[in-house]
Amino acid sequence: MLRKMKKLANHLLANGLPGTNVSESTGAIAVLLKEKLCEEGNNNSASQAAEIIQKLFDTSIKKNPEEIQLACEKNCSYCCHEYVTATAPEVFSIAQVLRQNGHQRSLEDIIGRTNKTVGLDETSRTLNRTHCTLLRDSLCTVYYARPMACRRYVSSSLDSCVAKYRGEGDRVLMPKLHTKFSSICLIALYGALASCLLPNCAYELSGALQVVLSEENSEARWLKGEDIFVHVHRDETLAPEMQKLVRILSNELSELFGTH
Repeated sequence: MLRKMKKLANHLLANGLPGTNVSESTGAIAVLLKEKLCEEGNNNSASQAAEIIQKLFDTSIKKNPEEIQLACEKNCSYCCHEYVTATAPEVFSIAQVLRQNGHQRSLEDIIGRTNKTVGLDETSRTLNRTHCTLLRDSLCTVYYARPMACRRYVSSSLDSCVAKYRGEGDRVLMPKLHTKFSSICLIALYGALASCLLPNCAYELSGALQVVLSEENSEARWLKGEDIFVHVHRDETLAPEMQKLVRILSNELSELFGTH
């Protein structure tokens, strides 16, 4: 069974998620994620798990383009002033990219800039129109490692984005496939995390990134069970249906891997 599911997962990574058999696809990807997260001696397994869902999402969107025209264009950054959360693996993945692409001075600059948004809730971010720490010249500096919250946040209406940015509206018109595929990716990741007895929640991005960039061996320590994000605001408010799916998936993974 495991071999069959891993074969399906690798097929999905290469060809993208299908429009049907969502449950089977989610389970297959979760198997791959659990195997990666529980990899012995790998202190980067969390960030590598994030890379798996990033690849899956991007391939799925490329193979299944939205039927409606997206309003998103390069240098458009209205959404980059929103409150953003990310799972721990996604935060570690972003930190990896920053460390690979920058030097110590630029990392210190990023850590300093996180102070502008750390602790701000969604309302405060909207009122202050404070842009993301990772935004430079209206471009995302970690675009290919951006979290699922950003990947799914595309719009079919520029007017709705502008209205949200100005505080004159509360809803951006988002197409269905980005939402669907990101949900599948997150359910698979949350289920795998729960099955590995790791925190399956999201954290306020700036605060979490500040911790990871400031502390040594943060990913390895987190994988060993240390709550390095203890002082960072966490979001555990998954929709009830998603919570149910995550619980079912976690139990199925534990049975498959014999970890009950």
